[in-house]
Amino acid sequence: MSSIIFTLNTVLPVFIVIFLGKLLKKINFINDEFINKSSDVVFYVAFPAMIFNELNKANFKDLAGYGDIIFTVVYLTLIFTLSLLTGMIFFKDKKKIGVFAQAVFRGNYGIVSMALLSNMFGEKGLGVAKGAIVFSFATICYNVYSTIGFVLPQHKFSFQSIKKIIFKVFTNPIIISVIITFLLMFIKNFIVPFEYPKFIILTAKSIAGIAFPVALIGIGGSIDLSNIRENKVFIIVTTLLRIVVSPLIFTVIAVYLGFRNESLAALFLLFGVPTAVASFVLARSMEGDSESAANIVAMTTIGSIFTLSVGIFILRYYQLL
Repeated sequence: MSSIIFTLNTVLPVFIVIFLGKLLKKINFINDEFINKSSDVVFYVAFPAMIFNELNKANFKDLAGYGDIIFTVVYLTLIFTLSLLTGMIFFKDKKKIGVFAQAVFRGNYGIVSMALLSNMFGEKGLGVAKGAIVFSFATICYNVYSTIGFVLPQHKFSFQSIKKIIFKVFTNPIIISVIITFLLMFIKNFIVPFEYPKFIILTAKSIAGIAFPVALIGIGGSIDLSNIRENKVFIIVTTLLRIVVSPLIFTVIAVYLGFRNESLAALFLLFGVPTAVASFVLARSMEGDSESAANIVAMTTIGSIFTLSVGIFILRYYQLL
């Protein structure tokens, strides 16, 4: 019974806020302009503040283990490579290849996973800090691999496209915040110990506080199941790979390798959260099948209510979390 209550308390608050966003959009309380602007605020302001806030609260020694980082990078590299090759073999429409690869490997980690970890272990728990570490390195992989996934199938991989990828990576505000925060953590722990002024900590905490609710409402407002019949098989197969096959296989591997508690939770969510909303934006900007991308985001978001609940319940029941 305790495992069921734990699961409900973890999952329901997140998805209730998502469907609140859907309701607000349906009654025209919010519109696309609000969603776009609020998403920019989250991406450029709230997420960097959250990264700084969570990593700063963590003990550097607790984060010094490389297992989570290595598994994150290896998993994302492997799943991206497999999905890209699969797409290039089975899909004649080149606009679908990048959408497929991105949908399978790029999860909505920064929003959904971090909110779930906060519910599981508390805002001040090690789980959120572990999640911040995973998110930091996943963000780099997401941006590099997603761009490659759209460029390579269309035979546009050139010196210019490589420069574009590098530019996108190193101008990403989240990656910039990760680099700066790690640099400050290193200085603080190993060179010159110091404490941040209290107003900086409080300001970062206040700004970071808007990240989850605003982003979740934006996800809800973005859900659109229109025109799903036209690409039904493509969307269903992609959805199942994202929220069923991937988390099932790689969570078993992670358990076998000895990951437990906060580390296992952070990795399980990396494998199983719904496809990132950003995948739709990138598909549109890179001339991919953006309509299918939007429908995959919607389907994985709705389906993950069940799959994440089941996964968390099982891991909790067997005392792995």
